[in-house]
Amino acid sequence: MSPRLTVPFITSRHGEVAGPLSDIVLGPGGLRYRDEVPADRDGRGALWGRCEQALSDAPRWRDVNPVRQRLCMERMLCQVCTGPADRNESGWLFLHGPDGTGSGQTAEGVLTAQPPLCLPHALRAAVECPHLDGRPVAMRVRRPLLYGVLGTVYLHGHQGEPLALPGGDPVPFGDPRLPWTLASQLVCCLLGVTVTDLSREASLRRAAQPTGRKAPMHSEDSKPTLPREELNTVLMAAAEIARVRGSSRLPEGRELPELVLLAADNLPEGVSFDPAALADWLAREQVDADVNVDEADRGTSGAAALSPRTPQAVRALAAALLGTHAAAREAAQSLGAALAAAGIEVTVREQGAEHVVFSMNDFDWEDKTAGAVSLAACLGGQEAVDDLPLYRRSGRRKLARRLRLLLTGAVGPVAMAMDEGCGIHEPDHVSLKLSLDQAERLGARLSWAHPEDDPTTFESGLVT
Repeated sequence: MSPRLTVPFITSRHGEVAGPLSDIVLGPGGLRYRDEVPADRDGRGALWGRCEQALSDAPRWRDVNPVRQRLCMERMLCQVCTGPADRNESGWLFLHGPDGTGSGQTAEGVLTAQPPLCLPHALRAAVECPHLDGRPVAMRVRRPLLYGVLGTVYLHGHQGEPLALPGGDPVPFGDPRLPWTLASQLVCCLLGVTVTDLSREASLRRAAQPTGRKAPMHSEDSKPTLPREELNTVLMAAAEIARVRGSSRLPEGRELPELVLLAADNLPEGVSFDPAALADWLAREQVDADVNVDEADRGTSGAAALSPRTPQAVRALAAALLGTHAAAREAAQSLGAALAAAGIEVTVREQGAEHVVFSMNDFDWEDKTAGAVSLAACLGGQEAVDDLPLYRRSGRRKLARRLRLLLTGAVGPVAMAMDEGCGIHEPDHVSLKLSLDQAERLGARLSWAHPEDDPTTFESGLVT
């Protein structure tokens, strides 16, 4: 039986969907998000593509997750296990494909989007990674210099829409194209390069170990107990990826890191700073940790410290943070598929742990083929919208109100808004916020081929 392939931390997963292009605005000074937050840009001003996190899903081997790739490159973490990359007196350990890096001279100044590795995973990658073609060039790098980004450069299209230029070389920091680039990978320039022999380094590492002790070679199936600094990095990375309000820290006198939450944002709905509520959530996630409300850090919004009791509990807490949105992601994908099958073009986004938001953008009001009209028809309310003058904004507002009533009858009270566009670059569109249960019920309702197949349809007071 062949051994199981190791899935690198930076490898994209099938459930990881990029953010919609409609979230991006082309302003006079470059790209920006409509609801931009500081985490959307790095310290050099580059705007980064948004992407969901689904580490439990099957790998998409050819693609890289931008959030995780950037994290590993900025912090010199192993791209496979997120532990610190291997570093000795000759520098950090990087691998490169066989093209054009056959010696120390030609390897100097190489541009790479591949983060460094620890020695054990460099040895595995040399054998398993198809991109290395079985002929990897291992390099020790004294000065890995952050050079720029790989991404897509956008310009204004004929109608003001984002127009992607053909892909090309990395965009350096400071380049005039950078404000117009949506970054997907961080690129490093390798300086002070020495080509090395992985097998020889591994042999020397083993020889230096005390008799009877093997060099640590961790894998997917058996992960070692990491030092406190490395565990702190793992927890910090999970908090950043999950975009929780807070961060990890290493308190004095404590061997393990703890997570300090400043708000309940992006935690499951209903989880607050009440110690009992947090303890209940940790118990459900099987995280062995203490919960303390830190009065000194409370401020106006409060703070809660989650303190794992074991190294395994640190990893479990990191996994719980990353898995918080798994149910919402699944509900969003299922609802999106049901809407698409009904001919309704929408953008579905995950907005929280227990709700989803989607918007209908395909508006052609002249012949009433808008997504909101189509959804009303699927819910049996075509007659309710037939008399509306949709070419007027007042008519579209009435449509939103009537559609809300139809949805309330189908799945219960919903949050709904008519977002008015500028009329030139962006049309009006309807946005809906549904709980996961409502999203599931709406998807089931749309799966019925005809309204008469719906067992909950009432007509003249009788169940049909």
